[in-house]
Amino acid sequence: MATEPVAVPVVVFGRNQALADELRRDGIEHAFGWVDDMPGLMHACDVLIQNAGGLTSLEAFAAGLPVVSYRCIPGHGQTNAAALDEAGLAAWIRDPADLGPVLAELLHGARGQAQRAAGLELHRSVPGPIPAIAARTGHQLPTASPRWAVAHGPS
Repeated sequence: MATEPVAVPVVVFGRNQALADELRRDGIEHAFGWVDDMPGLMHACDVLIQNAGGLTSLEAFAAGLPVVSYRCIPGHGQTNAAALDEAGLAAWIRDPADLGPVLAELLHGARGQAQRAAGLELHRSVPGPIPAIAARTGHQLPTASPRWAVAHGPS
């Protein structure tokens, strides 16, 4: 992001002290360890850049924050990025050269407005975000019997 001055980075690193030291050496001013008020921090930001696509993305959608998947971790990170991208909920950036232009679109363009609306709509849907994401991509969720429905014989 230093070469693409489209946005000011705000980084949350949890308890990763090595990352904290590296960020501070690189001049990142807004670097936070464990954050007790993630919704408040998200409301202060304009875009979320994440690499796993999990609950943090759902929190961002609820806050009306556009989401970018970038440098995704193998496995669930890449799978989530593909699903969110296909659903139009998050941009999946695979080429570092695309980071600046996509951020600009999300900050100032129709793409950002569309993502904000789609993310907020997920939390208005009755069944919740998982079925809503599946519906936006045209995928069917597997049906399974709930654990409590398993018969245990006569009591």
